[in-house]
Amino acid sequence: MKKEVKKMDERLKKLRNHMTTTELKDIRFDDEKKQLVMKRIINQKKSSKNWLPKGLSIIFSLAIITIMFFSGKHLLFNSSNLAQGSKEIPEKIVDQEGITQSDNVNKIINPDHDDSHNLSKKEILYRMLNTNDYFKTAQGAYVYQNPFIEQEIYYKVRMEKGNLGGYEKAVNKQTNRNRITIVNNNKLLILHEEQKEYEMSGISLHEDSISLEEVFGKDLHGSSTITYRERPPIAIDSLFPFEIATNYLQDESQWEIEQQEEKYLGEKVIVIKGDLGALNSEKHQSVSFRLLVQKSSGILMKMETYSSEGNVVDSLVTQKFTLDKSIPSSEFQFNIPKDFKKIEYH
Repeated sequence: MKKEVKKMDERLKKLRNHMTTTELKDIRFDDEKKQLVMKRIINQKKSSKNWLPKGLSIIFSLAIITIMFFSGKHLLFNSSNLAQGSKEIPEKIVDQEGITQSDNVNKIINPDHDDSHNLSKKEILYRMLNTNDYFKTAQGAYVYQNPFIEQEIYYKVRMEKGNLGGYEKAVNKQTNRNRITIVNNNKLLILHEEQKEYEMSGISLHEDSISLEEVFGKDLHGSSTITYRERPPIAIDSLFPFEIATNYLQDESQWEIEQQEEKYLGEKVIVIKGDLGALNSEKHQSVSFRLLVQKSSGILMKMETYSSEGNVVDSLVTQKFTLDKSIPSSEFQFNIPKDFKKIEYH
């Protein structure tokens, strides 16, 4: 019996040394936590007197400490995930079993520009939900059109940490009205040129990536939810196509990868086609869609939705596109004309 106890004691020591130099090296086990553990052990000893031999009770106590180390590590990781300040919006529909059981896809994807291999459906969706992480600067122009509006969007964005910058000019082709949006670090300016009015507000972006499990969840009542990652409000349909990705690609059985390495404006793009679910069909008056997604970043380059007759209903067509070219800070300066009046919201 003494030999078995000694062997077990040596194994536990080796295990403890291994844990404190690897998985548990960043966890602080301070005096307060030690006291709580020891109180737990003492209480257990008092309530279960003589149910274990003396030698085995020592081993049991060490095992409890080991388990609490692992439990503490698990709780720390869960707490860091819960601390992300993203916006949660209830959703009513969609079977999301294929998404929520995504094999921790965010753990195997690195935020780089690797487009040398074929991407899986989950990798494509992940990139489209986290385009923030896959480019430093972007500039270009696209046209967005549906049965009610046609807009030309000109944009420049710099996603530099601590030095965020963005510029967008939106031209409404029906009304010929222009709206200019400028982001400079944590401030947002919107200029309404024809009305000679402007809006000023703050902006705050969380820099952490968001996993598929965090995006597609359920609330306390079991209803489906979608948690959005914050993005600068610049060229949002193209550079940060979160809504299009969650609406069109959540159900993997409804879409397929047509081509992994098509070329569009000199960029490698993935071609996706699929069918819209009942709710999206009604909302967009379309039954199917086709997307061209820039492979290395997840940016949406082109989109078309089609009616049952095959006519284009909604479209987004990129006309100019440049990625990761230097943009000077002067492009994101606030220059408010003197005759513009500030819009006050009460």
